[in-house]
Amino acid sequence: MFYLKNNLLKPFFTLSTGNFLAQGINFLMMLVYSRMFLKEDFGIFGLFLTTLFILGEVINLKLDQAIIIAKDEQEMNSTFWGGILSGFIISILFYLIVLFIPVTIPKILTAFSLLFWSWNQMFNSVALKNNAYTLIAGSRILQVIISAIITIVMGKWDIEYGLIWGFMSGYLLQNLLLLFSDPMKALMQKVDWNISNSLKTHPTFATFGSASSLLNVLGKYIPTVFLKKFYGLSTVGDFSFTQRALLAPVGIITAAMSKAYYQQSAALELAQKQQEQRRLLLETAKFLCLLGIIPCVLLAALGIWLFTTFFGETWAEAGKMAAILSPMFFASFIVGPLSMLLDVKTALKWEFFFNLIQTAVKLIVLYYCCQHLSVLSVLAVWSAVNILFYIILWFKLFNLSK
Repeated sequence: MFYLKNNLLKPFFTLSTGNFLAQGINFLMMLVYSRMFLKEDFGIFGLFLTTLFILGEVINLKLDQAIIIAKDEQEMNSTFWGGILSGFIISILFYLIVLFIPVTIPKILTAFSLLFWSWNQMFNSVALKNNAYTLIAGSRILQVIISAIITIVMGKWDIEYGLIWGFMSGYLLQNLLLLFSDPMKALMQKVDWNISNSLKTHPTFATFGSASSLLNVLGKYIPTVFLKKFYGLSTVGDFSFTQRALLAPVGIITAAMSKAYYQQSAALELAQKQQEQRRLLLETAKFLCLLGIIPCVLLAALGIWLFTTFFGETWAEAGKMAAILSPMFFASFIVGPLSMLLDVKTALKWEFFFNLIQTAVKLIVLYYCCQHLSVLSVLAVWSAVNILFYIILWFKLFNLSK
C-alpha cells in the first residue's frame, strides 16, 4: 500500500477528521432530534432530501467535477462560473414549476436549499483543486454546528420545517466562509458569465454526466417515494431516519475518500501513469474493505439493539431496516468512492447507460415488491439488487484502471 500511504492518506485523514467531527455532531444531534421531532417531520425531511439529492446532481451540470480535471486557470474559471450560473437558473426554474404542483415539501425553502447546495459543490471543488483540505474540513464543521443550532431553536419554538431550516442555514454559512477564502480570490477577480464556454470545454459532463448522475441518485432515493405511496409517511420517517443515522458514520469515510481519490487519480491520469492508477484502485479498495467489514457485521447483528438503545424504542423499526440495509451500505462504502474513476476516464456514456439500466430495474422491482411484500422484505430485495449492480460496477472500474 505504498502509493496509498504516500499520496492519498494525508488528504484523506485531513478530510476525514473534518467529516468525523461533523458527523459526530450530527449523530449527537440525532439523539436530540429523535425526541424533538415526530416521524412525520422526518418523513417530510426525507422527501426534501430526496428532492435535493436528485436535483442536486444536475443543478450545476456536473461542472463541479470538471473543475478537478481542468488543465489551466482559464479553463477552471469558465467551468466555475458556468456551474454557478447553471445553479442559479435551475433553482429558479424549479421554484416556478413547483408553484403549480401540489407537493409535501416547502417550495421556497427547497429552492433556496438547491441554490446553496449547488454553490457549495462548486466552492468545495475549487478548494479541492487547490489542495485546501483544511479549509474544506473546517467549513464542513461550521456547517453542521450552525445547522444544529438553528434546528434546535426551530424545534424549541415549534416552527414548521425546523429540520429543513437548520439544513439550509448551515449550508448558507459554509458558503460564505468558502466564498471569502484564498482559493476563491482569483476566480472572483475574473467573472465569466458565458456558460457556453464551460459547456464547450466539458460537453460530456454537462450532458451524459448530468443525466447519469440524475439516474444514479434517482435509483438510490426512489424508495422514499414508493414507501410513502404504499406504506405511509410514518414508514418514510423510519426509512429517512435510518438513512441519516447510517450515512452519519459512513459519510465520514466515503465523502473524504471520494474527494481524495478523485484528485489523486486525476493527477495520475494527466501524468499518464496507468500502472500506478491500477495500484491506487486496488490499495484503496482493500483499505476501505478492511475499514468497513467489522461495523457492517455489527450493524447487521445488533441493528435493533443499537437503535433502541441510542434513539429510543420508537425507532425499533428503523433498527430493523438498518440491519437489512447494512450489506448494501458496505458495498457502497467500497465502490462508491472508487466510482470517481469513471469521471477521471470520462467514461460518462458508459456510466449513463449503466445507470439507465439499473434505475429501470430498480423501479420495476420496487413497484412489484411494494404491492406484494412487507416493507422489510421490500428493503431486503432492494439491498440485494443494489449489491448486484455494485459488483458489476467494480469489474468495470477494474478494467478501466489498466
